[in-house]
Amino acid sequence: MPELNSFISAVRARLNRHRALVTFLWAFAVGAAVLLAIAAVFIFRGYAVPRFWYPVIAVAALIGGGFAARLRRRSEADAALVADEHFHLSDHVISARRFEKEQRTGGFYERQAESTRQLLSKLDPAALPTPLPRRLAATAGVLVLCAALTAFKSPSPAVLKRLAQEELTGQQTKELVERLKEELKELEKATDDPEERKALDEAKLKELVDKLQATKDLKEALREFAKAERLLNEAAAKLDQRKDEHTAAKAGEELQKEEDPQARELGKKLKEADYKQAAKDLEKLKTDANNEKGEPKKLSEQRKELAKLKSAAMRMAAAAKSQQQGRKDGQSKPGQNGQPSKSMSPSGQDGDPSLEDLMAQLDQDAKEADQSLENAERLEKLGKLEKSESEKCDKNNGKCASSLIKLGDKLKKMGAAKSAGMKLAELSKKLSQCQGMLAGQCQSPFAAKGGKKPGVGTEDSRREAKESIVDNGQTTQLTGQKNGQGPVQTQIESADEGTGVSNRHGEAKERAFKKQFESFVNREDVPAGVKSGVKNYFDAIHEGAKEEPKEEVKDPAKP
Repeated sequence: MPELNSFISAVRARLNRHRALVTFLWAFAVGAAVLLAIAAVFIFRGYAVPRFWYPVIAVAALIGGGFAARLRRRSEADAALVADEHFHLSDHVISARRFEKEQRTGGFYERQAESTRQLLSKLDPAALPTPLPRRLAATAGVLVLCAALTAFKSPSPAVLKRLAQEELTGQQTKELVERLKEELKELEKATDDPEERKALDEAKLKELVDKLQATKDLKEALREFAKAERLLNEAAAKLDQRKDEHTAAKAGEELQKEEDPQARELGKKLKEADYKQAAKDLEKLKTDANNEKGEPKKLSEQRKELAKLKSAAMRMAAAAKSQQQGRKDGQSKPGQNGQPSKSMSPSGQDGDPSLEDLMAQLDQDAKEADQSLENAERLEKLGKLEKSESEKCDKNNGKCASSLIKLGDKLKKMGAAKSAGMKLAELSKKLSQCQGMLAGQCQSPFAAKGGKKPGVGTEDSRREAKESIVDNGQTTQLTGQKNGQGPVQTQIESADEGTGVSNRHGEAKERAFKKQFESFVNREDVPAGVKSGVKNYFDAIHEGAKEEPKEEVKDPAKP
């Protein structure tokens, strides 16, 4: 029966469209409710709802509604049952469909099929009612409208301020990290000394700066910069050589007492902590057994040259010994906890000898070299100089030269360590200023100094001509007399002409002055010793004034 199948298909399609509509309404209602819940979380926290949630929820509602509508489709059996019930067909559609499916023909079945065909020809599937669920539609519409309105909710002022701060922090940290990397590159270019490069440990510095990342979290940024500053301070502390610096300064003061200008110049450099130049000046004190032509020098000439080095070494050793003795005396006094004083950091770590030891060794080697030269010179005068004695002189001279070289290398290392420590301290200072900048307490440490470059500017507020004063109508009439025509508070009187001397009696003023000072002396906040001293002083003045006879000059104008 084609008529039966067509009727059932039309009824089924109408029912499925109605069910799909209801399903999508539920899907949009649920999606809008979910979106409202998400929006409420953001709004209660003061944030604006992220826009990506709206298309995500909409697509999810469409996909979910379509999938649910497909699962909830009506079957042909459901459509046949609904048609019989709505059109009151007394199970004609269900029976005809079952008989056709079972392929029953003839007699009763033919009459039943013909009857069903006649009934269906008079029916229209469009007459099957599919009412719209108004409550569901209204609920879904309200939820969707409310969810859409949340998109226009702006963040709270506190959140806007925090977001602006995060954005500013992100930009600042990014800029600071880039500038620190540039600063590190410039530092590497400016460092030519291998010893200074070794002291700086550029690999660790680069690793330290690379760990700094741009972030929007102010606390995290401050924590990272503070950690980097602490590591730099620890690296600078490892280069601390205050003990050797004090020894070098003391040795410089002693060397400036020398007559030799080279020794005085060396002392000046040591006192000024210019260790690299001091190492160069120290090399000038080096003695050589041969002259410029390669010929051996006389023993007297060698002793004369060695005398300068010996005198300088002796002064440096004395200064080192005094520093060492003073440090021992200071350590022998217990501190607050009964522990020795640790004001000086230890030097000579990792097997590196201290400056004091090197100066003492140079002094000892210089004395031995001078003693061997003295013996050789004495034997030479007696004509008994042997080869063994000359070899001994050469050996001692070599030891003295070796000690001089070691001392020069130590000074070079000290200069490199000092320079590296200053650079680390400067970099640490900039990290500290970076933290101050992030906290809003100072400007960037990399800000240009001295203002911007010269340029061209204009000032629009300048006027070539002045505008006339416009009367606004609010005037006030001032009344009064002209200068010199009104009454005055002073009056000038002319005295009689003649000669004479006026008398002035100061007894009343003297008594008032005396009472004033007596009240000052009797003040409670004035010490008793001061009171008695001041009182005696003024009593003596008054007694002297009373003893002097007073001469009263009479006015000749009076009778």
